[in-house]
Amino acid sequence: MNQLSPDTTNHVREVNKLALIFVISQFTKSFGFISVPDMIGYAFTVMMALVAMFKLRTFSSLMLMLIFYLGLNIILCHPDAIFRPWLRFILFILLLIVVSPLAQSPYLRSFRKDMLNLTLWLAAIFSICSFFCYFLGINFMMGSRSEYNTAGTFAGLFNQSMMLGPIAGISSVFLSYKAYISHTKTTKNLYIAASLACLAAVFFSASRSALLCTLIGIGVMLLNIMRSGTRFLKFTVLILFVAALTLPIWGGILDGVIQKNEANLAKGSFLTSREEKWNARISEFESSPIIGIGFAAVDPALDVVGLGGTIEPGSSWLAVLSMSGIIGGILFLYVFFSGYKVCRKMRSDKDALLSGLLTLFAVHMIAEGYVFAAGSFLCYLLWLVVGCCFDRKYE
Repeated sequence: MNQLSPDTTNHVREVNKLALIFVISQFTKSFGFISVPDMIGYAFTVMMALVAMFKLRTFSSLMLMLIFYLGLNIILCHPDAIFRPWLRFILFILLLIVVSPLAQSPYLRSFRKDMLNLTLWLAAIFSICSFFCYFLGINFMMGSRSEYNTAGTFAGLFNQSMMLGPIAGISSVFLSYKAYISHTKTTKNLYIAASLACLAAVFFSASRSALLCTLIGIGVMLLNIMRSGTRFLKFTVLILFVAALTLPIWGGILDGVIQKNEANLAKGSFLTSREEKWNARISEFESSPIIGIGFAAVDPALDVVGLGGTIEPGSSWLAVLSMSGIIGGILFLYVFFSGYKVCRKMRSDKDALLSGLLTLFAVHMIAEGYVFAAGSFLCYLLWLVVGCCFDRKYE
């Protein structure tokens, strides 16, 4: 049997150790039970970016084009200093160096693979724990520590229900994948139960966008891993049949989503919570369709600007268009769907998982605007998935 040399063993150990440290530093941004200063997370990002620069062999020309354009966009649009565009741009570049396909080398590709694996396992653990927290009365959502009778006020171990929803959804896709590839009945059943617990946590968060993207993500993952449309259709019909038969048992977890939907309908539309922000982004795009209004910026006359220039665009896709215009939109689309194309071409079980995760983000980004927010855990995970999808073409 071939054994790893001492150098190779040390190399693997180094990657895993650094990956674990960085992943934990990113997770702290999403937790509600611990408060870590933002500067600590940024310090870890700077440290890992420096490590990546020492380990890289080349850059992705496609990612360089996107970054170059975003920098030029700031110069051309000159967004208000309140948004601190250059600082946010620098932080965004540092994050991309670590997690995106920007920096390339065997070491960095292995590092990103380790990061994604660790992130998915930790996300699954905390999502399952959050499922049990619902019944134990434990809720760390900011401003709603214990009471969550109102839809959208339960976050479990996370700091926001809008954070619990997508993270639990990602975990459900991952655990569904593990269940499908498991070879023993016991292990398969354990993964199925864990995946259902994560899916229930999505329901408890009452995030409609997270629920939709989770179901679509699982569907795309299963379709790709089964490699048969007929087989997938039969499986889907069976699942829907079983779900309908057992609805009296699990139907109660729908209450939060139904309550939230009814509240929005009472205000005039089931999209009321996002409609104003979407309209604002569309108006900004129409005012400057070619180059947008500037990286990390919104029109203060159309949307709220928080302390330090913080914003919530309400949609990543619309934010790309409103901030960077058609040019930025084309570049971003090319980056995003090139990663999906690589996975579709490879067609392994691992690629089915990556395709499902990327599809989940494609849907979720319709309603959440974190694509350029380097300080967001979801931004980190989005670009890590994109990076791992790109990296598959080197394997």
